[in-house]
Amino acid sequence: MPASPFWPAEREERRLVSLWSAPPAAWLAVPWVRGAWEGRRLPRPARRELPVRGLLPRRVQATALGVLFECPFKFLTLNLLRLRELPDPAVGIRPLDRGTVLHEILTGFVRHVINRRLDLVSDRKRVEQALQQAVDRAMGPRLQQPLWALERRRLLESAGKGGKGLLRAWIEAERARWRDGWRFVAAEISFRGRVDPGLPFDLSGRIDRIDAHPAEGELCWDYKTGLLPAVEDVRTTFVSPQLPAYLAAIRGGLVLGTGAVRTGAAYWCLRSEGELAPGLELQPEEWDEVLERFAGELAQRARDVARGEFPARPLPTFPDRRAAARSCERCPCLLLCEEVRDLAGGRAGAGPAPEPARPGRALAEVSG
Repeated sequence: MPASPFWPAEREERRLVSLWSAPPAAWLAVPWVRGAWEGRRLPRPARRELPVRGLLPRRVQATALGVLFECPFKFLTLNLLRLRELPDPAVGIRPLDRGTVLHEILTGFVRHVINRRLDLVSDRKRVEQALQQAVDRAMGPRLQQPLWALERRRLLESAGKGGKGLLRAWIEAERARWRDGWRFVAAEISFRGRVDPGLPFDLSGRIDRIDAHPAEGELCWDYKTGLLPAVEDVRTTFVSPQLPAYLAAIRGGLVLGTGAVRTGAAYWCLRSEGELAPGLELQPEEWDEVLERFAGELAQRARDVARGEFPARPLPTFPDRRAAARSCERCPCLLLCEEVRDLAGGRAGAGPAPEPARPGRALAEVSG
């Protein structure tokens, strides 16, 4: 094979590689090479998982931990190599943009309440003014666009009989908690550090909000503008690890000004006015077992990363290999991963591969 044209001359070398007797693992991932092997009905050579050296990150964001728990190969591809999938054509406001703006509104409003020492129950007029100012500040020039003007109405005005608007309904729910003794403590709190001295990297993240109660302790919130994750994804598989990661950071002393003996965590579902509700609001004692399991799983995955091991091992682990293949159909790394082809029926007598719901999408953009 000719030397690669992508490396400087002093690093080039010529090497003869036989694709038919001992193909390297990287070449077996190339579709036409795999197709040739399968078309000639040659026995597939044993696959070797080679370590990937030199990619140990200095820090991992709490949101990225979910990718690591879900599939180490996906974590390697998306978070360490920083490959990005081509975006879908956007129709209307993109969910990511809507969620970002709503987070900015809530952060600005909560900080205003804290800094001005407003009372949600007795200072209703000033609270209403603070809410509208937070909305207008976060949306800014976007309000010139009709779709964002409609989004502002969705947040502040009634969408039907008996409605109040998403944010006004949220404030009413917060007033009920206020009457029970809960108070805002901080909003958009960043942290970074070792939640465990044995980890080879720092954990970083940003907690949406922390509340405090004189008897109940502290509670950290994670705002969700989409569907809430499944309970097992938070408490068992850690595919949605934000709440355990935030609690680990708080209890590990990485968040200044916190550290009450009793600290819990929960979601605030803000998808729509009709779905407005807290989610997975466990007692601090109930989180102890979750955090112990989280620490053990995180330590194991961290050891794998330190050794350069990133196997394609998607979760959830299905006993049915065809079901496992279907779980990978929407993965953006599909075209780079041979594990899903094996799961789909190419090995172990699993039968023909099922037709995917849609083709794998190309990873085309490299950032950083």
